[in-house]
Amino acid sequence: MIKFTSILLFLATVNCCFAFWSPCPGGLPAPSRVVSPFCDAIICNAQRGTILTAEADFTTTAAHTFLDTRLSTTILGLPVTLPMDPGMEDACQFLVPGCPTLVNGMHTLMLNAPVPTGFPAISNVNIRIELVDPTMNRIAMCAIVRANII
Repeated sequence: MIKFTSILLFLATVNCCFAFWSPCPGGLPAPSRVVSPFCDAIICNAQRGTILTAEADFTTTAAHTFLDTRLSTTILGLPVTLPMDPGMEDACQFLVPGCPTLVNGMHTLMLNAPVPTGFPAISNVNIRIELVDPTMNRIAMCAIVRANII
C-alpha cells in the first residue's frame, strides 16, 4: 500500500510540475483545463504564420461585458508584450458562451487564432495569457503556457 501511495504521489508531482501550463502567481483566476493539439505534456510548439487552436475552461468571478486578450513574456529579463493580429484582442468572440459573462459562470475559451509572423522566434519561453476586463482593470483568467515559437 505504501509503495502504491508513493507512486501516486510521484505521478501527481510530475503531472503538476511538468505540465505545459500553470496558473499565474498571486492567486489570479486560473483555468481548470487547457488543451491544444500543439501541446504535449511539457511544452507547446507554435509555428509563426499558422493557426493555433486551444481550449481553456474557467469560471468567472465577476460579470464582464467585454474582455481583452493580452499576451506577454519576459525575454532577457525584460517584459515584452506579444503582438496580435487586429481584432484578435477581443476575447469575447472566442468565449462559449460569449460576453457578457456571469458571476460564477463556466466558460470555455475556444481559441482559433493566427500566430503572427511578427512574433519573435523563441524557445522554451513562458507566455502569459490574460483575459482582462478593461473597464474594471480586472483579470478574469490568467495562465502561463510554456512554448516554443518557431
